[in-house]
Amino acid sequence: MAGRHGVHGNWKKAQQAPTHLSAADLPPRPDPETGLPRVPQAPTLLGRDKETERSSEPPAPPDGCGRTLAWSEFSLRELAGIAAFWTVFMFVGIWMLQGFSLAWASIPWMWLFVLGASLVLTLQQWRQNVSAGADWLRRNRQWVSLYEITSAKVYSHGMNMWLHARDKHGRKIRIQLLELELDPYVHDLAYNGLLHSVIAGGAETNSRLHGALHMPRPKAEQSS
Repeated sequence: MAGRHGVHGNWKKAQQAPTHLSAADLPPRPDPETGLPRVPQAPTLLGRDKETERSSEPPAPPDGCGRTLAWSEFSLRELAGIAAFWTVFMFVGIWMLQGFSLAWASIPWMWLFVLGASLVLTLQQWRQNVSAGADWLRRNRQWVSLYEITSAKVYSHGMNMWLHARDKHGRKIRIQLLELELDPYVHDLAYNGLLHSVIAGGAETNSRLHGALHMPRPKAEQSS
C-alpha cells in the first residue's frame, strides 16, 4: 500500500491543521478512477499511521461512481479487541445493576448471556461496510457525494461521536468517527471532500464538527 503522505503536506498531528482556509488553499481533487493526486493525510483522533492490509475484494461502488479506492476491514486482533470490550462492558453493567454484587457470576447461564450478547454486538460491528472512492463515501446502503455536501455536523450518541452528512441530491449518511478512521485512507478521502464542501461549497456545519475533525473554517469567517 502507498504511504499516507499527501501532495499538500502531512497533517499528522491534529494541531498542525490550519484553523481557516480559503478556496485557493485547498488541495486538489483526486481523479475518480486513479485516485491521483493522492489526498493529504487528515488530522486524526486515533493516531494510526498504517493503512489496512486488505485481504478481500473491494466493495462495489455506488451506481455511476468511480471505483472503490479504500475500505475498512477488521483484522482478527481488532475483532478480538471489540469482543473483549463488549464482554467487559456487559460484565460491569450487570455488576452495577446487581448492586455491585458478584453473586450472579456463579450462575452459568449468566455467563452464556454475557458471552452471547458480546458475540452478537461484535458481529454487528464486523458487518459494517465502510468504503470510499475519490469523491464518495459509503456506509452500508447510505452514501454521499463528498464534494457536494450541503450539511456536515457531528453529534454525540451515547459514548460515540457520529458524523451526519447530507449532499445536494438529498442523500444522507451517518457514521461513527472511530468507524470513519478505521482505515486511514478512507478517512483521508472523506476529509478532503468534506474540506472542499465546507471551504468552497459553504456547507452548513456545527462547532463540534470543527472541533472533533479539526476542520478549518472559511477564511471569510475569520475576517467577519
